[in-house]
Amino acid sequence: IRFDADPLAPRCGYLRGTQQYRAGETQAAIADLRLCVRAPAFEDSGLARLFLGYALWETNVEDEALNIFAELLQTEEMASDFVPELLAQIGERHMELNDFDAAENAYNMLVRSESAHRLIGLQGLGHLAFRREQWSRAHELFERVGETAGDGATAGYAEIAAAYQGEVLRQLKREDEAFIILKRTLEGDIDELRASAVANLAIARIYN
Repeated sequence: IRFDADPLAPRCGYLRGTQQYRAGETQAAIADLRLCVRAPAFEDSGLARLFLGYALWETNVEDEALNIFAELLQTEEMASDFVPELLAQIGERHMELNDFDAAENAYNMLVRSESAHRLIGLQGLGHLAFRREQWSRAHELFERVGETAGDGATAGYAEIAAAYQGEVLRQLKREDEAFIILKRTLEGDIDELRASAVANLAIARIYN
């Protein structure tokens, strides 16, 4: 395909690249999509970049993929084109990299998605507020997680939120409430190691 000679070439490259991606021919897809996104005024460049980001992510070219996703996450019309499970991974990875603004964009998109994924977004925003030491906002978000999660398959979210909520309440100087939540949480079974560590450290600080 000669992208500089034929106005239909970017469209052909996009179609071929997406087909290759779906067929598992990831490296070939990356080659076509790279050329496609460089074509000026290509009307589906956003979708082409999204597919390119997917392909790069799957081949562990993480930095470039995250840069593409971070730009696309600022574009509201792209929200419905992201796979929710990938949004959760993107948000978590940006949190690990301390890129909190990009993480917030990913989690906000999840909050606006279907109810099952909305809970993941709320939990992510709670963790983000916790990392930023925005205690009042973290308290509100983890409370919403607990109310939304309820029982059954989503109960684990409520347990994790409660573990973090205990430390949040301690930071807000509401130690009596924090102790009750932490004691109840630690008497249960927290599968998430970080949440368990947060809860144990918080109750140890209250005792001291």
